[in-house]
Amino acid sequence: MNQISINENLRLQSFNKNNANAYVGLMQTYRALLAESFEPNLKQLDSLGDKVAIDEILEHQKKGYYQWWLLQYQPNDQFIGAVYIHFFEDNRKCSLGYFVIPEYSRKGYITQSVQQMLVYCFNHKGMHKVIIKAEPSNLASQRIAEKCGFVNLGILRQELLTLTGETKDLAYYELLKKVWEKGLAV
Repeated sequence: MNQISINENLRLQSFNKNNANAYVGLMQTYRALLAESFEPNLKQLDSLGDKVAIDEILEHQKKGYYQWWLLQYQPNDQFIGAVYIHFFEDNRKCSLGYFVIPEYSRKGYITQSVQQMLVYCFNHKGMHKVIIKAEPSNLASQRIAEKCGFVNLGILRQELLTLTGETKDLAYYELLKKVWEKGLAV
């Protein structure tokens, strides 16, 4: 599955060599916006260089560690954000992360993307649990999780170790497949 249609204006494209430069462009252009939540990805681009970082991402996707999807606004073919899935070692649960560029925020695009990713994770990848972690100050991300039926399990204190050695708290959300299947997550 290389592409997921969300609606007539939006689709998700699996990260590949053809759209890799668009991913790099998004990460570099919106660096300040993404600095905290996507710090490891930015550091990867900085330390390895774009081409090597792209090859590493493709290799990690091939091995099943994670998967990136680029959000494309079809009327102008612009990539406006991304959703990524990080698969855990037991391969039955995963976490989602996402971003959209400011010009396209607050339009429901990420909420719709997460809803499609839930179908993908539960029905195509066989996950039994999907997790979203958000910084406590990122209320927009938390609202997306709640709109998609995730349950807030609280704040995990000092959960994220940044590349600078600082620790950060994260709001922790989860959605179980059995809850999602019953439609309770809608």
